[in-house]
Amino acid sequence: MKDKPNVLLSLVMGVAMAIIWSAAFVSLLDSPAGIGVGAAFGVVFALLGGVIFK
Repeated sequence: MKDKPNVLLSLVMGVAMAIIWSAAFVSLLDSPAGIGVGAAFGVVFALLGGVIFK
């Protein structure tokens, strides 16, 4: 049961970072391709969050 808050925290962090990075890259690239870049960064941040907060 100890791992559930860590998993939830890393998922929330990943989703939040994906939204932030997507907004940044869509405005920077001026195309919907920024959504894919933001999603990729969100996955990376979720994995890193799972490792850091373990």
